[in-house]
Amino acid sequence: MFPSQFHTPSAERSAIAGAFAALDGQDQVILWYASVERLPLSDAAQQVGVPLEVMRQCVVHARAAFRSAWVELHCANTRIEPSCSHATHQIQLANAGLLTKSEQDGLDSHLVQCLRCAILMDEVEHLDEHLTDLLPPLLYGPSAAAITGQTTTRQTTTKSPTTKPTATRALCP
Repeated sequence: MFPSQFHTPSAERSAIAGAFAALDGQDQVILWYASVERLPLSDAAQQVGVPLEVMRQCVVHARAAFRSAWVELHCANTRIEPSCSHATHQIQLANAGLLTKSEQDGLDSHLVQCLRCAILMDEVEHLDEHLTDLLPPLLYGPSAAAITGQTTTRQTTTKSPTTKPTATRALCP
């Protein structure tokens, strides 16, 4: 079951739900199938109506967009030391693989000295691994397991989202 509304109090306060809501509809659908329901990519591609190779690219793009939106929301909701502003931007670039070696070395040096940024980097790196457990309760509330059909041992559901992506945004990135 794909969420179409984000009006629960916990969802409004959560950077995870906020980052998910900030994605365009196509990225939401793709991320839901790939990271929440954890459908095999071939099944997700069939649900979305794109070839498997396109789906692979779309998943990479959706996860990167989600991590970037999460960092932005996370940082907007917390007080950041001025020395960490640059590092926060670099964390986003590092996760997209866009830092030069010298930039990566500079970020690594900052991470050794700054616990806050080191924790942020670790959370960003592992964020989508926990979406199956974190996102449904934030969007649906405490009864998420009953609504999504998931248990603590995680059962995969194959319910279709209420909205499908339109024209697959020029078939992803």
